[in-house]
Order: sequence, then structure tokens, then C-alpha cells
Amino acid sequence: MCGRFVEPSEARCGGKADRGVHQREGDTSRLGSVTGMQDAVGNAQRDVQATRQSAEHLVSLLGMTDVDVEGADLAIEMAVSPRLANMRGALQGGFIATLIDVVAGRAAMEGLEVGHSTATNDMSIHFLAPVVEGPARAEGKVLRRGRRSIVVHVDVRDLATGRLAAVSTVSFTVLAPRAE
Repeated sequence: MCGRFVEPSEARCGGKADRGVHQREGDTSRLGSVTGMQDAVGNAQRDVQATRQSAEHLVSLLGMTDVDVEGADLAIEMAVSPRLANMRGALQGGFIATLIDVVAGRAAMEGLEVGHSTATNDMSIHFLAPVVEGPARAEGKVLRRGRRSIVVHVDVRDLATGRLAAVSTVSFTVLAPRAE
């Protein structure tokens, strides 16, 4: 029903799922749901932090490792393997995009005020050459760090050939701390 809070799985409104955002004036039945939602979000954030530090996190599963590179704010390498390759044997473009996003996101998070975070709002990637032998190395450099936005440039190279494989610009919105 439109206009009253129900679980999203129960509701349809105008042919679209009602996400439970409607509340009639004076209806306090949703307050428990909001508190429950905040608790669930907090639990999910703790689970993500724990997973990031384990071998189960995407970064570990994809074999990404930090490396020190002069002139880069952050650099990460990722090996090329058959499980990550496209039909031509090159590192699949989606994994290159993931590598870019991880490098840019971590570089953007450096130096933020306590409690602040970022959200990717735009990513532009130009694929220039395949990464066949690898490893792929992504080097990120913060171009602009403002109060509300951060822009990061990332170059990806195939270290076996030295060829520039991709260039990217990623912009982030700086998010204020979540209200408790």
C-alpha cells in the first residue's frame, strides 16, 4: 500500500516496489524500523571492516598488493592469471577498473577528517593496451583535494612490457560522518 510503511518485499506502489519510505503524520510505527536499520548498518560496517583485514576480501582474492613507487600517492600491483583473463588471455577490463577504483578510493581516503568517508561519483577509464603478461601496476596521484570533492588520476601499466595499459580519472564526493 502506498502511504504506509510496510516491508519492501510486501509492497507495490504504482507498479514499482514501495521501499517503505512513506510515513503518515503521527505514525510512529516506523521508528522501531529506523533504529533497527541503523543497528543493521552499523553491524554491516563492522563486518566489512573485519572482512577487509582477512583473506576473504576482494583485494586479497584478486591478489592485489601494495608497492612503493616514487611519485605515486599509492601503487598496487595485481598478477595476471587465467581466472582473471578475457578470451584473448589479457587481464579482463572489469578487473582493471576494480584495480583503479581500489587505488583511487584508498588514495582519496588518506588525510580525511576523522569520521568522513568518500563515495565515487565519476570514473573515466581509457583502455590503451592489454595487460597480457603482468603484473598490472596501478599508480594513483591525488590531483585535487577539496572539502567536498577529491579527484585522483590513475595510470595502469603492464610491468612485463612497460606499456601504459589504461589511464583514469576518478572523482569522489566527501561525505560527512554518519549521525549515530
